[in-house]
Amino acid sequence: MDSLHTVLPRALLHLFQHGPMSQGKLEAAWRVAVGDAISRVSSVHLQADGSVEVRAADQRWQRELKRSSHHILSKLNALLGAQAIDKLHVK
Repeated sequence: MDSLHTVLPRALLHLFQHGPMSQGKLEAAWRVAVGDAISRVSSVHLQADGSVEVRAADQRWQRELKRSSHHILSKLNALLGAQAIDKLHVK
């Protein structure tokens, strides 16, 4: 019998990587990728071209998100599937 700690991550990956991309799916993956603190001070919006617009609560968070954008993009694509998101635009 598998524990919840091993089953849950696999189930989340399966849900994230299958099915069409949606705003809700992006928001859930964003929370997992960046954690609760950054998720509370930012919002993400799926763009028609497949990129993601990120809005920060203030300039300090904007700088941090810009600095970390490459790492965050890698984490999102690991969750959502390779190349699911082309680019993050931090505003």
